[in-house]
Amino acid sequence: KTEEDNFYDVFNVGTGEGVTVLRLIQTFEQVNNIKLNYAIGPRRAGDIEQIYAQVDKSHNVMGWKAEKTLEESLRDAWRWQQALAADNATV
Repeated sequence: KTEEDNFYDVFNVGTGEGVTVLRLIQTFEQVNNIKLNYAIGPRRAGDIEQIYAQVDKSHNVMGWKAEKTLEESLRDAWRWQQALAADNATV
């Protein structure tokens, strides 16, 4: 059986650039003007040192490329979550 025989395929989507958890938290706080309660602890056994999406395939096959910045994505995700919570509060 060849890859062409499959009715599906798998694609990684992302920017192709990694971001630390701390940078993610700090950026989220900045763009949404809120303070999160978090603690920095030691690295645990088995923690992945770094990971990011390899996006060449999604770009080459589908022509897909991330259009939003990290800041835009975090702002939009928080607004969506707030709207969802507001909708559930009125039910």
